[in-house]
Amino acid sequence: MISLLRGSCPGLRRWKGFCAILLFFGSFALTVDSAEAISLTRGKKHMFTITGYYSPLPNQNFYVTGSYEKEIRLNGKGIAGADGTPVYPGMMAASPNFSFGTKVCVPGVGCGAVHDRGQAIVKKGERDLAVNDRLDIWMGYGEEGLLRALAWGVKHRECEIFPANSPIQEVMNFETTMPLYRILDIPKKKFYNENLRHGMEGVKVEELQRDLKRIGYYDGNIDGIYDFDLKNAIFQFQKKHFLVETESDVGVGVFGPNTRKKMADEKHRFEIQEKIREAWESFHFEDSLSKGAKNASVLKLQEMLVELEYLDAYPTGYFGIQTEAAVRKFQVDERIIKYDFAYGAGRVGPKTKDQLNILLEAKKESIANEKADILAYEKQWERVRYLASKNFHVDTVLSLGDSGDQVSKLQVALKNLGYIDSTPSGFYGDATKVAIEQFQLDYGVIFSLNDNGSGVFGPHTREILSQVLSG
Repeated sequence: MISLLRGSCPGLRRWKGFCAILLFFGSFALTVDSAEAISLTRGKKHMFTITGYYSPLPNQNFYVTGSYEKEIRLNGKGIAGADGTPVYPGMMAASPNFSFGTKVCVPGVGCGAVHDRGQAIVKKGERDLAVNDRLDIWMGYGEEGLLRALAWGVKHRECEIFPANSPIQEVMNFETTMPLYRILDIPKKKFYNENLRHGMEGVKVEELQRDLKRIGYYDGNIDGIYDFDLKNAIFQFQKKHFLVETESDVGVGVFGPNTRKKMADEKHRFEIQEKIREAWESFHFEDSLSKGAKNASVLKLQEMLVELEYLDAYPTGYFGIQTEAAVRKFQVDERIIKYDFAYGAGRVGPKTKDQLNILLEAKKESIANEKADILAYEKQWERVRYLASKNFHVDTVLSLGDSGDQVSKLQVALKNLGYIDSTPSGFYGDATKVAIEQFQLDYGVIFSLNDNGSGVFGPHTREILSQVLSG
């Protein structure tokens, strides 16, 4: 969804735990002239541009990039800085000529120390956009750290710098004034307050069926009946989230307290990611954008500039001077302006919006074509599986409640013949029983659902199915 900054923090790539992701709001660097003496008790005054970064966790409700996998792809995995110091709120990243352990006090926030590096963190003047020295502060793990970093945004502060051996206590206090919720309009988490189990019926069961189907765990009927298929879907959900291990464990297939809590978490996470995806799929640039703006439109702008290789920074939603410079380059290349100092340079006005929207539509068309190719591939793969299923051998009697490879083979055959739509699960539930009954009726194995052997995959049904598969 959001392109990631490539090679931004070499030190973080050597970490061995969770990844720390730099949230860049511009191209700045924090440096200090080594020839300047700094008192142990009185710091050297210095102007910095300060941003934040954090370490993502796999169970967050939301991510800037849309998923944990994409988030950690930015800088690798880790729980320590470039010098081996474990991450902590207030740990700072700076350029190589700013020695490890050096302490920096930020007015109104507190004091931290440099223990990390990043190739995007350059010294003042090293890049055209590095008009101030930059400092990145680690702001925590997971959703809390992400919100802190986004809420912090970018701040220009005159700070005090102290050597590593100075008696400065490291204490940081962050304020979360603009949470990501306000940008994305995150839905509230829904809780399940009632235990459900096999044999129960009603509105609560129907609601559970709908929610499980929505997040991809259930393919059965939405009928409010807690049947074998729903029980198996709950079991699969429990196994994936390590609530149970085997079918003999206590609580298997029961929608109890632990499963209810995990289901609430997973559905909330799904809804958030779905909302992010929907927002981007229907996105269209409408408002003018310029330096200082901070919203979802800036986030999409930065994503596009990174993909087009105009911006070497992590998309954050803040329109800083690096984004402004990238927009200027884009405008010149697209012949929206002749020179990078022309009127409107670095600002997303009407002509720039039009060109960005043209590129957006082209991207959507490309994605649609890709989806069509994937669908064609999937249909071809279905054909391959169909041909393979012709040679299937199921030599046992199967009925409701059975499970294993033999059931999976039977389900593949039924799916290829169009009797079931769900993915083969290896569990002979109600959906499989209904499919067998319909097959038996279609091919004269039985004449009514009350006949002996109805819904059972016995010798006669197996013989007819083999004949059908062989043409």
